[in-house]
Amino acid sequence: MPMSPTNIFAPASTPADAIFALSKFVLLNVAAIFIVVFGLLAYVVIRFRNKPHDDRSEPAQVYGSTQVELAWTIIPVIVVLVLATILVVSKLFEGFVANIAVLLGLIIGFAAAMAIGMVDFAGVYDADWVALVYPFRFGTPRFDLGAIVSLCVVMIVVMVESTGMFLALGEICEKRIGHPEIARGLAADGLGTIIGGVFNTFPYTSFSQNVGLVGVTGVRSRWVVAVAGGILIALGLLPKLGTIVASIPQPVLGGAGLVMFGMVAATGIKILARVDYGPRHNLLIIAISIAVGMIPLVAPTFFAQVPKWLAPLVNSGITLAAISAVLLNALFNGGGSAADAEPDEHEGRIASV
Repeated sequence: MPMSPTNIFAPASTPADAIFALSKFVLLNVAAIFIVVFGLLAYVVIRFRNKPHDDRSEPAQVYGSTQVELAWTIIPVIVVLVLATILVVSKLFEGFVANIAVLLGLIIGFAAAMAIGMVDFAGVYDADWVALVYPFRFGTPRFDLGAIVSLCVVMIVVMVESTGMFLALGEICEKRIGHPEIARGLAADGLGTIIGGVFNTFPYTSFSQNVGLVGVTGVRSRWVVAVAGGILIALGLLPKLGTIVASIPQPVLGGAGLVMFGMVAATGIKILARVDYGPRHNLLIIAISIAVGMIPLVAPTFFAQVPKWLAPLVNSGITLAAISAVLLNALFNGGGSAADAEPDEHEGRIASV
């Protein structure tokens, strides 16, 4: 019985069939991605091979009001093109093609941006083909109390945001996320942050784009995530490929981001729809929490006078909204209980936020 990409990891008739289906799916995806990337790489190398070094290293400059107006006209067109491609593919196709709608949108948007000169390949020629990553490349760790406190505050913000991602992902996958699942997820984030520090990079966190991607594609398998991680490692070891990916223009990413961020927002609305707004003060809790979370966006200088070590906390709208919701819920609902947090069997309502 043929398997679609969304249920390829479901139990098969025999272990051999499951292994064959999994291998075929992974190989097809990896082959398709690397064919596209290496094709672009060959094009860039041929294009820049015979140009003077000065021409390769300096990106094109745009001067004059006419060019600026043209640029502001082209940017919305690229965004709409990517968004329209994703919507059309999702509507007209099923199975594997529908699952890669976002990828196809990025490829078409990237090709259009490259055709009109929005893509800058200046750094591709100078990048190395292979580069190994060494631990502690910038020296051995130094422990400074101020830096430790600041990063602890940053990690609190990261954990609050990650918790929201876990809950949204559980809602999309129709899996109940409790304290054990959240604890394991935060532990994985912490381990990733430690490994990232050892290998000279920034802390690793959960990204809402990936949660939205799960909702758009319907692919919920951890095996797919593992393969994607292997591709990212390959990009880190092959600087030319990484430079090509980094050259994707912001309007192209923005068109896909509209879909993925919108999916996360819709999932949050779906969760809030199950809250009981009748007998308690839940509506007031949600209203104030959303308003507090919007402060860093609508008034960026509102917390300009707070201490610097507190800035990561107060400049994160998600963290402010979460703290506000927890404190207000404790004030009006007494913190609630485990029973209140569970949906009612008959009405599907949650008594406590």
